Amino acid sequence: MTPLESVLSNEQREGVHTSLGKIPAVYREVLVLRFQEEMQLEEISVVLSTPISTVKSRLYRGLEALRGALAGPVAGASGGAA
Repeated sequence: MTPLESVLSNEQREGVHTSLGKIPAVYREVLVLRFQEEMQLEEISVVLSTPISTVKSRLYRGLEALRGALAGPVAGASGGAA
């Protein structure tokens, strides 16, 4: 890995970590268990005492929320006159 790749990788990690803090906790916990702890959906279901269908929907919605948080505010969305 080149020094540039290392810096970019660290920045991406920090961006994801910051964005995780911006999404609701119910989504964040499923994302952390799935991707950081590398748990299977069935395991997450047991740990959270939640039906697997709920885990799946929280994972999907969490990914969408994280994608939105990573994208940040959309340019021109402030509603100002041009």
